[in-house]
Amino acid sequence: MILIIGTTEDDILYFKSRLKISEENKIAMKHPYYVGSFAGKDVCLAHTGYSNITSAIVTSFMISKYKPYIVISVGAVTSISPNLHQGDLFIAERVHLGDMNLEALGNTKYGQIKDLPVFYSSEDDYIRLIQTLNSRTENLNIGRGPLVSTNTFHTNLKVANELIKKNFSHIENKIALDTESGGVITACYVHDVPWLLLKAVTYEVGKDNQLISALRIGLEAQPHIGSLIETLLEELVHSFD
Repeated sequence: MILIIGTTEDDILYFKSRLKISEENKIAMKHPYYVGSFAGKDVCLAHTGYSNITSAIVTSFMISKYKPYIVISVGAVTSISPNLHQGDLFIAERVHLGDMNLEALGNTKYGQIKDLPVFYSSEDDYIRLIQTLNSRTENLNIGRGPLVSTNTFHTNLKVANELIKKNFSHIENKIALDTESGGVITACYVHDVPWLLLKAVTYEVGKDNQLISALRIGLEAQPHIGSLIETLLEELVHSFD
């Protein structure tokens, strides 16, 4: 089983429209999820809402119930890097919790839940495979780098950069932000499930004019993301079956 998880229903619409649905239900009568066959694989779909808290709950439920061997996170990120633009795709090499501060408890760094890692790393094999498949098919601009996940949707570039400078000064390369991947990836770590994050850059923090088009950009990107993941699953068909 593979879990594909988005932030909103729109994020998983491409997959849902092509899924041969065998089960449809809701988590706590609120968050719908779907199970079926997609690209020759058993797949379950869910969306989390905009929060690292709800995303952890939804992801943990789906992993516990369906035991996926990989979790694929789709949807949208925002950019605070000058070389990562609206309309690009983004692959997270690692995820940092951007508003977690338990340093006063001792032996814990900023962004770290006590007794858990300082950050969470993706599987490089999956990242390289997505990049290879993109060069063969979609040939879209894909950035890769660290993602900082907070429960704040940042619109002030100065404030966002101060957060990074103060707490993540060691981070380099292209940096993206979102509000839900922290919960998704923490749940993956706790359940020992590998993950891949492939999202669209829908907004460059500080460019408020882009907020008007952010939803449209995200919707336009989903078929491209869906096609890449569909090809990825076809490539993996002999790896796990």
